[in-house]
This record gives sequence, C-alpha cells and structure tokens, in this order.
Amino acid sequence: MLDFLVEMKQFYLELINTLLPGSASLSYFIPLLHLPLGVLMPPWKLSHGQLCATIHPLSIVATVRAWFALGGNDFISTDCLYLTLFLYFKDPRRNFRRVY
Repeated sequence: MLDFLVEMKQFYLELINTLLPGSASLSYFIPLLHLPLGVLMPPWKLSHGQLCATIHPLSIVATVRAWFALGGNDFISTDCLYLTLFLYFKDPRRNFRRVY
C-alpha cells in the first residue's frame, strides 16, 4: 500500500509539473490573453494582415518562453499556439458563425 501511495505521489508531481499548465511563468498567460483581445479588435482598426503581424510573433515567443520556464510542453499552451497559427489562414472576425 505504501508503494502505491509513493507511485501516486510521483505521478501527481509529474502531472502538475509537465502536463498541466502552471503559473511558473508570466509568459504562459500572454498568449491566452493576447489572442482573444486581438480577435476583439474591429476590422477597421486592424486588418487581417496587421492582426497576424501583431499576434503571431508575440504568441510564438511567449509560448516558447513559457515552455522553457515550465520545463516542457503542455497541452493548453500548445492549443493556444495552434489557434494563433490558424488565425493566419482564416479571419474569424469576417466569417464568424455561432455554433449551437
């Protein structure tokens, strides 16, 4: 029983340190805030190209910096990075549809 508890503790520590996000770095939260704020900008203030030029470099650099600070990759920052890169191909402000 004691070995099981030790293994569960090691699994839990690995889970919270490598797989789940943590607030070990402020750069982890930058893409999570920057992408929604950028998409909320009206098209007459920032065109699609300008939006991509402002969001992509900052999100990529902040995500890579967060990976180094966290000591590895995690799924939420990777998902946010994918959403940022998909913004290059499609402008969500122009053809946004509500999903029911």
